[in-house]
Amino acid sequence: RALNMMSFWEKAKFVYSIIASFFNDDETIEDIESIKEGDTLAEVMNYFQEMSPRAYEVLVKERDAYMARKLLDIDGNVVAVVGAGHKDGIYQNLEHPEDLPSLQQLTELGKKRINITKIVLFAIPAIFILIFAAALLKGVDIQGGLIWFVLLTGSMAFLGSLLAGSKLPSAIVAFIVAPITSIHPLLAAGWFAGIVEAKLRGVSMEDLTALSDIESFKELWNNNLFRILLVAAGANIGTMIGFFLSITNVFLPLLNKLIGT
Repeated sequence: RALNMMSFWEKAKFVYSIIASFFNDDETIEDIESIKEGDTLAEVMNYFQEMSPRAYEVLVKERDAYMARKLLDIDGNVVAVVGAGHKDGIYQNLEHPEDLPSLQQLTELGKKRINITKIVLFAIPAIFILIFAAALLKGVDIQGGLIWFVLLTGSMAFLGSLLAGSKLPSAIVAFIVAPITSIHPLLAAGWFAGIVEAKLRGVSMEDLTALSDIESFKELWNNNLFRILLVAAGANIGTMIGFFLSITNVFLPLLNKLIGT
C-alpha cells in the first residue's frame, strides 16, 4: 500500500537511505534511545514526513488510525504496547473516533496510476541504448562516442561533487558510476557519492536535531548531514549536465550517422 502511493523519487530516496544506513556504524544504543525523547522524536517524525509525505501517510497516520480502530473494537480495558512514534497519533484518534476511516479503507490497495515521469525516465535511456545498439549492428564506429560519453558524464559528476564540497574519494566514485547511473532510471550517482561521503564524515543524531537550530550558513556548512546531502545533489546535477552535453556531442551525431547509412 505504501509503495503504491509513493512517488518514484520517494522510493529512490528510501533506497538511498537504506543503503547509506549500512555504512554508518557510529550510532550507539544511547543515540537510538535518545530518539524516543519528545523533541528528538518530533524532529525525526517531521523529517520522515518531509522526505516522503505519502509513505508517512500510510506508515504513520494510517497505522495510527488502524490501531486506534482495533483498540476501540475491543470490549473492556486493554493495555496496548505501541511504538513511540505512534503514541500521540493513536491518542488523537481515540479522542475523535468519529473521524476514523473504516478498516476497509485503511487496508485496501489503491489502484496503480500511470506515472508519466516514470515513463519518461525509462524511455530516454532506453532510446539512447537502442541508438548505440543500432549503430553497432550497422557497423558504425561507436568507440569514440562511448569514450566521449563516459568522459562527459563522469567528469561533470566529479566536478559537481567537488564543487559541493565533497572529499576526493566521493568525487572519484561519482566519476566511476556516473556513466552507468545516467542511463539507469533507478540509480543516481549522487547516492553512491553520498554513501562514500557519509562513511568518511559520519552522521550522528546531533546532526539531524541540529538542523532545526541552525541560524547561519557557517553552522549549516559544518553540519555533516547537510554536507552529505549537498554532495549527493552536486553529483546528480553534474551527471545531468554531462548527460545533456552528451545529447548534442554524442547521441545526435551518432543518430545522424545512422540515418545517413
